[in-house]
Amino acid sequence: MAKALIGGQYALTASAVNISTILSLSSGVMLKKLTIKNANGAANKVYIGDSDVTNGPANAHIELLADQTYDYYSGEQYRINTDDIYIVGTVNATNIVFINGIT
Repeated sequence: MAKALIGGQYALTASAVNISTILSLSSGVMLKKLTIKNANGAANKVYIGDSDVTNGPANAHIELLADQTYDYYSGEQYRINTDDIYIVGTVNATNIVFINGIT
């Protein structure tokens, strides 16, 4: 079975937005792998977490500095739901993040 790739670039906002909304995906897209990368030379941090993540470290699961990457991997019986992962920047549109996934 061929793997489908999804992804794109996103200009960060100071409000948390989920991956489905960012990439204009149908609700509930399930992925085997998801990679989120803060741009090289980015001036601000990126926070990743659940719907309650804020543009400070509160409720963040992951903090990415410039040029850092985080990978989510699924297990045998588990897939990553794009509705459940939110990204937020410290201020609006000063950073670009790169998002790539495999279905």
